[in-house]
Amino acid sequence: MFRTCSGRFVAGRCHANGFSGHHPGFAEEAGLKRVPVPGWVDYLPDIAALSGIGGDEIDRPRYLLREMQFTWEGGSRQIWERQLIEMATDGAATEAGTQIFDYNSALEDFTLTGASLWRDGEEIELWDTPQMAVELFSASYEASPLNPQYFVMMTFPRLRAGDSPDLSFLRRSHPDLSDSECGPDQEAVAPLKFDNRVTLARAVVNWPTGKEIFAPALPDEVTQATGPVAGWGTRHDYQLFDLITPAGEELAPSWVDQRTVLRVSGDRDWGRIATILAGHYAAGGDGGETRRDLDQ
Repeated sequence: MFRTCSGRFVAGRCHANGFSGHHPGFAEEAGLKRVPVPGWVDYLPDIAALSGIGGDEIDRPRYLLREMQFTWEGGSRQIWERQLIEMATDGAATEAGTQIFDYNSALEDFTLTGASLWRDGEEIELWDTPQMAVELFSASYEASPLNPQYFVMMTFPRLRAGDSPDLSFLRRSHPDLSDSECGPDQEAVAPLKFDNRVTLARAVVNWPTGKEIFAPALPDEVTQATGPVAGWGTRHDYQLFDLITPAGEELAPSWVDQRTVLRVSGDRDWGRIATILAGHYAAGGDGGETRRDLDQ
């Protein structure tokens, strides 16, 4: 298991794909907020030291770290994610130069907890510098309550071979439907295998005392450790180290999970969630009002 510590400042990934919006600018000018890494996060301080371990010089980005950490506060689920990307070639640096994250504004808030760059053993701050341009845009031409999907695009114009962008962000769900400490979103889902090479894939779930926890078994190569969260609950730490993911079967049905995915829940079935949501639907209703809203 990789040794950890808590605290400190310091964000995800997807490729650009033809959406357009406002001209990129500094992060705060674009409307992206930054907050410190929450105190509940179990932070890996020296992950950049893993650079090059097990890595071949391939012309695409690879990850030193991909991790997701979960906790619940006041009925709101919080998800903190960190990704540290390594590029061995200029081609990989070009591919990693645009990162896009999406979020649903009706369900969650999205804030950056930092952006930096490791170069020649030194960490360079990217927040609100010309080395990082940020653009926020909607999935539709006009923002609408019926289409609240937004995208955050970060562009890094000066990356070069050997650089490692270190990015992290925080999602906070809206507790509107909460009925308890964990609310209806009392689950944690985190992939541990990816198409790209990953040196360390990690998922941390902070689970409150007194709540049942259900999680399907994971493959033997996933290590798991547990420890107390003072005055609150238990930390479950899952790690998968430098595993080469084999190609999936091309004709496998879509419902067959060919990746290792952690799925933790406080429910055995949908009964509790159905009960919570039942009050939001009229008894015997045919959904006509909702359909009329969608037609307008």
